[in-house]
Amino acid sequence: MRRVSAAAQVDVKAEVASLLESLGTSLGQKFSSATADMASRLEQTKGDLRQQVTDRIQQGFSEIRSSVEQQLAVGREEQNWSLSDGCSERTSFSAAHYPATQDRISKPESADRAEPRIAIAWTGS
Repeated sequence: MRRVSAAAQVDVKAEVASLLESLGTSLGQKFSSATADMASRLEQTKGDLRQQVTDRIQQGFSEIRSSVEQQLAVGREEQNWSLSDGCSERTSFSAAHYPATQDRISKPESADRAEPRIAIAWTGS
């Protein structure tokens, strides 16, 4: 085997140390760059997720609002129908069972009286 002189060994060690130092610096820069890139992507993804969540919540509230408005409209229609149906039933009932009721409401029993008398028909419900 060949013996390398002590001076040559020192030179080789210095060169290896220099290469290792430049390698460490290069890897550190690449690592910092990759970390910054990942942080940027993470922030973008987080922003996208926030927007998606906001959009879904807004869509859900819109659907709820439309459903409630539709249900209220149906309820109003049912109430109108119920009230108008009930009024027509009471009118037809009182007209059939108390034919003089309409005459009593519209005109007084005698022309001498200043206040008209009103007869109220009780339907029992």
